[in-house]
Amino acid sequence: MSVSISCLIDGKAPSSNEKWPKISIITPSFNQAEFLEATIKSVLDQAYPHLEYIVIDGGSTDGSIDIIQKYAHRLTYWCSEPDAGQYDAINKGMKRATGDVLAWINSDDIYLPWTLYIVASIMRACPDVRWLTSATPIAIDRSGFPTWVGSLKGFSSISFREGRHDTIARHSLGFIPQESTFWRKSLWVDSGEYVPTENGDAGDFGLWGRFFQLAPLHCVSSPLGCYRRQDNQKTQNIAKYLSDTKAIRHSARSGALNRYVQLVRDIIYRTRLRDLPIVRGALRTVLGYEAYYVERTAPETTDASWVVRRGPFL
Repeated sequence: MSVSISCLIDGKAPSSNEKWPKISIITPSFNQAEFLEATIKSVLDQAYPHLEYIVIDGGSTDGSIDIIQKYAHRLTYWCSEPDAGQYDAINKGMKRATGDVLAWINSDDIYLPWTLYIVASIMRACPDVRWLTSATPIAIDRSGFPTWVGSLKGFSSISFREGRHDTIARHSLGFIPQESTFWRKSLWVDSGEYVPTENGDAGDFGLWGRFFQLAPLHCVSSPLGCYRRQDNQKTQNIAKYLSDTKAIRHSARSGALNRYVQLVRDIIYRTRLRDLPIVRGALRTVLGYEAYYVERTAPETTDASWVVRRGPFL
């Protein structure tokens, strides 16, 4: 890997007097009372000093409103009214967002206790990072117990367009974890300021496609969010989601791919040649995608810093 950017940040404990970027978080919700309070607390309990938290409820009838009202004094805005679904609710919330950094967390997912400070410190120190996600996704069950911890190799616009991030087949490189993804307001504006509502359950995937046309996705090894597996979630219908993502990729006009190189990569993935130690390094160097990684250096010292590195992955 080669160092492309060095981003310095002091090693002091966070203080409300420091100039932290304003972060706007949107939570869309509809009849998720069982999980909603855990989601809200995972945002508010971080005590991030410049937080704008907006909850958009679709007219729940299951007790969600009582939960929202319990925390209303700590919310920037909330409403409960009929909408056209999850992505419509997110767009409604984003229109009210004034933060420097934006994200949404669904009403059954949670952030980890350090999430907002890690994101803010990276965004504050590294101006070239326009959107960021975690390379360590975590799944939890209904009760909030971790059931799976992943380790993603990286992301690139080419691997995204080749379909490596919207499949559960052998050649998958993993989905972009929406619950761990944050972006600058400037990228949101430049990309059109909306999550597509016409892509079925895959509105997030449509947004990532537009982002990739404008900026590389950076990833950090620190886990940032947890995705809850529960039987009422929309993405339980994985076949429909994958059908929607494939349609998005095929309709995107984001530049031509090298079909010969893509064919060779397909063979490498499907035959598991990339898993052979004797050839892995050479294959990664010659045929690998390029990813951007944000790493913490000298974390045990007061000279701790964030460093952005570029490197191949396969």
